[in-house]
Amino acid sequence: MPGSIFHPNRLICAPWNRLAYAEHGGPHPDWGALTNWKTAGAGYTKADTLADMLSQIHLHLTLSPGMS
Repeated sequence: MPGSIFHPNRLICAPWNRLAYAEHGGPHPDWGALTNWKTAGAGYTKADTLADMLSQIHLHLTLSPGMS
């Protein structure tokens, strides 16, 4: 699905996931430091609370065609 937060390496690629940042081995050196998590990734999913994060995961799981 275009714009999915799920990467083929089974990583949730969203500014609110610390594992998406380069300093933790993730694919986004362009997002800067973890302290930028509320402003990083313009155009990506936004979630400021745990409820928002879970809602985004649920939405993307619902719309995802599945992992290949």
